[in-house]
Amino acid sequence: MTGISTGATRQARHGRKPQRSPLEGAAGHLPGPALRLLIGVSVYREPAGRNALLFQVGQECTAAAPGPTVQGPAPPYHAPADLAELVAECEDAGLLVVPEIPRGHVPAQGDIPPVFVDRRTAGILHRDLLAAGLGGQLTSAHRRAAGYWQWRAAAWPQDRYADLHDLLEGRHHLHEAGDNDQAGALTEVVCAQLHAWGELDHEAALIQETLAWLPARSPLRAAWIQEIGKIAQVRGNNVEAERRYQQSLEISASLGDAAAVSRSQHRLGILAQARGDYAEAEQLYQQSLDLAREPADDAAADSGGAGDSAVPGSRPHATEAGDGQPGEVILLRAGRGKLPGARSPGRRSRRRTEMLCLTGTALAAAVVLVALPAAGFTRFLSPGSSAASAVPAAASSTSASAVRQQAATWVARQLGRSAVVSCDPAMCAALRAQGLPAGNLLMLGPSSEDPLGSDVVVATAAVRNQFGSRLTGVYAPLVAAAFGPGKAAIQIRVVAPYGALAYRTALRADVLARKAAGTQLLRNKEISVTAAARKQLAAGQVDSRLLTTLAALAAQRPLAIVGFADSGPGASAGIPLRAAEIAAPGTVPGTARAGPGNASFLRSALAFLRVQRPPYLAASMLTVRLPGGPDVVRVQFASPSPLGLLTGGNASADTSP
Repeated sequence: MTGISTGATRQARHGRKPQRSPLEGAAGHLPGPALRLLIGVSVYREPAGRNALLFQVGQECTAAAPGPTVQGPAPPYHAPADLAELVAECEDAGLLVVPEIPRGHVPAQGDIPPVFVDRRTAGILHRDLLAAGLGGQLTSAHRRAAGYWQWRAAAWPQDRYADLHDLLEGRHHLHEAGDNDQAGALTEVVCAQLHAWGELDHEAALIQETLAWLPARSPLRAAWIQEIGKIAQVRGNNVEAERRYQQSLEISASLGDAAAVSRSQHRLGILAQARGDYAEAEQLYQQSLDLAREPADDAAADSGGAGDSAVPGSRPHATEAGDGQPGEVILLRAGRGKLPGARSPGRRSRRRTEMLCLTGTALAAAVVLVALPAAGFTRFLSPGSSAASAVPAAASSTSASAVRQQAATWVARQLGRSAVVSCDPAMCAALRAQGLPAGNLLMLGPSSEDPLGSDVVVATAAVRNQFGSRLTGVYAPLVAAAFGPGKAAIQIRVVAPYGALAYRTALRADVLARKAAGTQLLRNKEISVTAAARKQLAAGQVDSRLLTTLAALAAQRPLAIVGFADSGPGASAGIPLRAAEIAAPGTVPGTARAGPGNASFLRSALAFLRVQRPPYLAASMLTVRLPGGPDVVRVQFASPSPLGLLTGGNASADTSP
């Protein structure tokens, strides 16, 4: 029981007799706010905790969301002052089940135990709402419940399986609200992760359920049927895969969807190539390419840009054909199915094992990067510039070759020499020209299943088309750097070896640990910090290797942090700042004023940095002179930044609501 007084106390609070509800039974006697809470709780399939209730009856925050509480992240809603009384009203009416508080347990201030509505009671309530013409309230409650589960999957520190559970709950509520497009978008994310885990039965069951929701002539039917074909292909049942791809093609053709027909032809071409029918494969690839090049398709792709996410409900795991596909036709003509860099299944398996081993060790390897020109680096470290590119931006040149060159230059300068890079044939050639060893490149051909086994994947249009939404939803969720506009855009994406959901969970824990470590540095009396650097430390934006190194250096002698920077243009939120400029205390950036003993500090700092061991051995460390100002030590670590150095590699497993 909640232990809250009821009856006369609540009557006095309302000040007047509530209006009669059109509902029958006990629910009809509840005042409006309590009825809304009851309806909200009744749609949840699991007991609803305080956060779930706030999505139903809370007031949405118009400014910044509340900070985290001792129970975990706070939702973007303010709790009504009488939340506990609303719960008590529903409980007193016999419509809400509130568990007994264990003896000796003292709940925290404002804490409410998870509550639920009996399924039979919920069914009667929903029937009465529909009969009274109040079905809109039920729909709104399902939408708010879907919002809760999606917020929880994104914000709560939990494992990837819990994230998937939450997304499936959100999917259920969106379907109940009649929003099958948004429900399909969540299905796409969940199925992509299940596919990566190899849980094909669960994936297939979700797809079949989604197909049952769709109208007979929905263009999405073709896309989901193609996914069933992919599952059959993974299982080795190419006959069933071909039947499904052909079925998908016929549906798309009947709807006049040339882009979808192109994708089905591409999948059929892969099957033809796999069985050695290279003439058929070449014909299908060429037909796919011709359709993908149609002006209408190009215009649609241009309008979509090259962002991180597709329009919800557009198509699942889509676009295998399109830009970058001509290479497949040419290579088939030249080598009849043998692609450059193609390996036998056994050799690929060994290579994958080697790559997975490299993934675990590359972040701890000693790396040395090509030093950036002083003028260019100072430009993106200067006050007021945020994450500007260290590679000169060719604003007037947006051709595919120019963008490819910019991306290749950034990779060569910013990644460690032991980092493994997944790339399409053209991009791999550009990286080889920049001096990257062939052994560090994992070439992605048309039959490549994923970019796993590498540290980053260079997401050209061809790679984005090949992997579709799986690229961002499963394999590589964050952008370390981005170059070029529209279809010509190229993104350097950080590969998540255990899936995007697990990576984001680890990233959330890492950001919290970086905030705590940054706060400790700000309290360190041996360190002086500029205003801009202070904000970055407090926000958890600084790389954990930099934080640890600066703390250790400050234990040797006092220092001043002049600024932090990241050399990745267009980097995703959460990608840490990997570079810093430091000097002796008293140094003032933008002036010729150097702190006392600055020359001695620079020598000792460089000596300290050079003797560190991986992963704390910086990729670049040198003395530079700031524009119009003093000399500083510039230290930079390689990309991508490792997660878990400050947390022991373990994200919080707290799964409370």
